[in-house]
Amino acid sequence: MSSSSATESSSSSPPVDPSSTSNSNNHDNTDNDDDDNKASLVSKISFHLFGNKNEDDESNQKLMEQMVLNQTDVDDGGDDDDDDEEATEATKDTEQDTNTDEKEAKLNVWTTVAKIMTGQQPVNMDTVVEIVSAAMAQQEGELSDTKSTLSAEDFKVVIQKVFEQFKGNFEDVPLDKIDPLAFLYYLEGQDARKNPSWKRRLHRFMPSIKMETVYGLHDALYLSQLAYVDTIDHVQLGLHNYKGAKYELVYCTTQGNPQQPAHFIVIKKGGRVPDADPNACEQGKNDPKKGPIFPFFSRNTSYIEIVLVVRGTKTLEDMVSDALLEASPYRDGCAHDGVCQSGRYLVETHTDLLMKILKMSGRDKIKLTLLGHSLGAGAASVACMEFNDNDKIEATCIGFGCPALVNKEMSEEWKDKIITVVSDSDCVSRMSGATAANLLMDLCEFQYEEYAMNDVTQFVNMISEKASYLLPTDKKESVMKWFSDQIHQNAKPLKDLPRREVILYPPGRCIHFYRDGVGIAAVEVPCTLFNEFDVTRTMVDDHLVPTGYNALLLEAMRSHLKDTQFQFRNDVMELLKMTNQSEEESNDEDKKER
Repeated sequence: MSSSSATESSSSSPPVDPSSTSNSNNHDNTDNDDDDNKASLVSKISFHLFGNKNEDDESNQKLMEQMVLNQTDVDDGGDDDDDDEEATEATKDTEQDTNTDEKEAKLNVWTTVAKIMTGQQPVNMDTVVEIVSAAMAQQEGELSDTKSTLSAEDFKVVIQKVFEQFKGNFEDVPLDKIDPLAFLYYLEGQDARKNPSWKRRLHRFMPSIKMETVYGLHDALYLSQLAYVDTIDHVQLGLHNYKGAKYELVYCTTQGNPQQPAHFIVIKKGGRVPDADPNACEQGKNDPKKGPIFPFFSRNTSYIEIVLVVRGTKTLEDMVSDALLEASPYRDGCAHDGVCQSGRYLVETHTDLLMKILKMSGRDKIKLTLLGHSLGAGAASVACMEFNDNDKIEATCIGFGCPALVNKEMSEEWKDKIITVVSDSDCVSRMSGATAANLLMDLCEFQYEEYAMNDVTQFVNMISEKASYLLPTDKKESVMKWFSDQIHQNAKPLKDLPRREVILYPPGRCIHFYRDGVGIAAVEVPCTLFNEFDVTRTMVDDHLVPTGYNALLLEAMRSHLKDTQFQFRNDVMELLKMTNQSEEESNDEDKKER
C-alpha cells in the first residue's frame, strides 16, 4: 500500500499527538485514569533512569513528527556565531518555515484521525475535509501534474466513507487500552519466535520457483517503479532507457485521485520475445544472465501487445483508496473496497481506447499485461479480472506487494492470470480490516512484564557496575523492587478478546521471497499464508521497492548465480534517482519564486 519511495509508510494505527490528552476536557477523570497512570509511570521511570528530561519535550515532538512523516534529516540548528552568513541563514529559515508548514499539515491529518479513533474528538466531517485539503494543498505544486481534480463535495463523501469503515472495523477494539510499550516488546517476541528455522518449516513442502523466472519479474518491477516518477517526460525517459522490448507511450497521467490511480499505457513496438506463457519465463539464449525480454508473450501477428502500469500509494489521495479496507461484494465473492473501485475505474476509462487501438492495428485481439506495486498491484489485479470479460482482450497481471484483495476462492480461481509477488514480511500484502483489528487485539492481550523486567535488570546491573556511586549495592534490591511493582501494576493485558475472521487475501498465484537464514528463497505459496501480520523490524521496508522487492530479487539471483557482482539489466535505483532529482528541481523553483 505504499509508494516505493523513502517517504512511504504503512501503519495500521497512526500515532496520537501527545498533547491531545492534556488539551482535551471532554472526558471525565475516570476515563483518563489509565492514561494518567501510564504517563506517570513513564515519567517516574524516566526520572529514575535518566534524570529530569522535561527540557527534551520539543525534541520528542520532533521525533514523533519524523515517525509520522518518515523524515531522515533532523534539524540540528544553525551556527549563530557567524554574522557574515545572515542572508544564508535567512534563506534557511524560510525553507524551514515552508517545511514546517508541510509537516504540520500532514501531522494534523494523522492527529485528527488518531483522536477520532480513540474517542478524544467527535467526527466532524467538515473539519476533517478542511484538514486533509490543507495537507493536499501543501503537496500540490511540489510535483508536476499532481493536483487533485476531485470536487470538494465528492472528496467529502469519500472521506466520510473512510471514517465509517474505520469505525466499523475497529469499534470492538479497545484502542484506549493499547500500550505503546506492548508493541515494542511484542515485536521483540515475534522476532525471537519467527527465526529462519521457523520460516523454513513454514515453507516446507512448498514448490520452489524456477530462478530464471526472476529475470522477467524484475523487468516487470522496473516498469512498476516507473509509474512513480513525477512527470510524463520522466516516463518517456524511463521507457527509452528500458533494456528489452521497446514501447510506445500512448497514455500517461501522473495525477491521482481517490479510486483513480495514476497510470500509463504503452504498446510494444517489437523485439525478441521467446515463446512462453505468462506464468513462466525461459532463460535467454544469448545471455543467460539477462533472460528474456518482458512481456512473455510469443510473437503473433494476430495480437497487439499492450502494457498498462498502475502507480501505487504516493499521495494522500492514494492513501484514501488504501484506507477503504472493508470487504465489499464483488463478482461471486468479495474484494477490498477502495482497490476494487480503482480497478474498475481503469476499465471504464480505457476500454474504448483499447478497442480503438485494436481496430487501428488490424489485429484480432489484445494481449494486455497489467503491472503495479502496492495499491497499483491491487488495482491492476481487479482490472485484469474485468478486462478478461471482454472477448477481444486476453489480460494477465503481475503485482508486487498487492494488498489483501479478494476472498480465498476468487484468489485461487485467477491463478492462471494473476501473479502476486510478496517480499518476506511485507505488511501490505497481509493488511485488511480483519488482520489490522486482530493485531491490535493481540497487542491488548500481550503480557510484556517479563520483557520489561529484563530491560530493567540489564540497565540496573550496568549502572551498578559502571557507576556504582549512582546506585550503591545496598540500594540495588530496593530499586529493582520498585520497578517490578510499577511494571506489574501497569502491565495489565486484557484477555479472551474475539478475533475477526480473515476474508481477504492476495490474488492469484502467490510467490513469496523470504530470508531463510542463508540467503533468499522463492517458493509458490497458498494465499492463506498471508492471513496475519508478520510483525518484524522489516515489515515496512519489505514493502518498499528499493529495500524490499528490488533488494530481495537481486540477492536471490546473486546467490543463485554465485555472482556477487550480478546486476539486472534494468536499474530500478536509477528511477529513484530520477524522482529525487525532480523533487530537488521543484524545491529550487520554489526558492526562486520566494
